Amino acid sequence: MGRLLGRKALPPAGAGRRHPRHGPHGSFDMAWLARVLPLDPYVISLLLTVGVASVLPASGAWAQGMTAAVGGAIFLLFFFIWRALGTA
Repeated sequence: MGRLLGRKALPPAGAGRRHPRHGPHGSFDMAWLARVLPLDPYVISLLLTVGVASVLPASGAWAQGMTAAVGGAIFLLFFFIWRALGTA
């Protein structure tokens, strides 16, 4: 159909070179990030947590408590994902 409209046809899925940051299945490779950024998983999780939690509103005691709770949950989520991917 693409040729009928004057466009090049798409290559078949999986064709061509893989990006060096991507794993064998084309998804993002966390091992690459661990090699490029040799930080402890706790540090990376903490940095991601601070980055995400910094956009949450924190005015008033209730909002600050919720920010801390959400930040803690995000930290655990990032850390356990990191561990599950086998790079920790």
